Amino acid sequence: MDVQTYVDARHAMLVRTAVLMGRSNARAHALVADALDHSARQVARLDDPDPVVLQALVGRVRADREVDPGDAAVVDTLDAYRIVSDESLAAREAVAALPAGLRDAAVLLYFARLRARDAAAALSVRSREVPGLARGVLGALPAADSDEAAQVLGLAGETIAVDPPRPVAAAPARRLRGVVVAAAALAVVAGLTALLQPDGAPARSLPPDPPEKLGADQVPSVFALSTDEAESMLEARGLRVRLADSPACEPADRVLGTDPTTGTVVERDDVVTLLTASPSGPACEVHFGERTRAWEFLDFAAGRATAQPGFAPTVRVFLDGAPVTRLRDQEVLFRRPVWAAVLDRVTAATRRVELDGRGYAVPQLTVTTGVPPANACGVRRPEVVGRRPALELALVMATEAGGCPFSVDLYTRGGAIDAVVVRSPAPQGARDVAHP
Repeated sequence: MDVQTYVDARHAMLVRTAVLMGRSNARAHALVADALDHSARQVARLDDPDPVVLQALVGRVRADREVDPGDAAVVDTLDAYRIVSDESLAAREAVAALPAGLRDAAVLLYFARLRARDAAAALSVRSREVPGLARGVLGALPAADSDEAAQVLGLAGETIAVDPPRPVAAAPARRLRGVVVAAAALAVVAGLTALLQPDGAPARSLPPDPPEKLGADQVPSVFALSTDEAESMLEARGLRVRLADSPACEPADRVLGTDPTTGTVVERDDVVTLLTASPSGPACEVHFGERTRAWEFLDFAAGRATAQPGFAPTVRVFLDGAPVTRLRDQEVLFRRPVWAAVLDRVTAATRRVELDGRGYAVPQLTVTTGVPPANACGVRRPEVVGRRPALELALVMATEAGGCPFSVDLYTRGGAIDAVVVRSPAPQGARDVAHP
């Protein structure tokens, strides 16, 4: 499985797992990042990396407890700007009140949904001890069976706000045999010798920085394009296209990227492999529906006729907290000028390509559900939507770490979208966050 794809799909679950096990929000993010960096190579090899990553995370949580035995209080890990229902808060407090051993078991079994043997490995207990732990959890929680326990843990997880994931460090390369390492070292020395004049001055300048904007001789971004669109764009540049499936928690045939990557200099008739999603493994089932709906909206914004997100008879549209239009009946499909302008902003956000060091960054789609905060990055939640949960899709750029990404909140009634709330991106510190 592609490591970054896994991170995008499971980062929120992992952070919430660490918080539910008693770590502060900041420590949870750090522990998850460390566990993911440590497990990157295994994630790349497995269809379902959850057991491996969670085992690494639990080990780090327990080591962190030894350094700081105190559990983070519930109130200390609540986001001041996030609306939390009384039911969710009660569930969170019920989980926090469990003894540490039972709480760890509850989180792994009913929140992370590990199988008994995988939970046993993560908890460092024998498999035959897991049923007893499960019975203890059910007896201590307001839950009669595993389904009710999962509901309690799910409500508890809703109280925890999660920051966007950072890119995962590349997995370390395999150790080479000594003779190969020695040969590589000699090659490096020879290369340095060739680069230096007798007086130590460089013999030639370093390669120029890559251009800020992609040129016609560079691989373009294919993010958010359909397979046909990406294929046509590459072929129009004189490139030969090969399709290859790649395991990912995305809708089938969704374009994931290219090999070589965006920004690579190519020549006519070079082969570019177009990577398309092949969803597999139980880890993909958890948020598959949410990501499918998010992609449907992005496809609709781009004007793809086959995309049908499902709209209510009346749809309210907001941009940066201000109402911009109200669409009735079929107006949402006719793309009235104001509505079209908002959709064009969404599509423009998917087409961004920015220089990131020596390479190029394209957006990463993150999808979450829950009640949006009353004030997100200085933009207040429209009063008319109330305190309803929404599907939030954010287009995160690695070059904007710590800032506010371009995001869209989709509110629904009866499964139909009745409000669309769009927020423009802003760098870190560009907006003051006001109290609700």
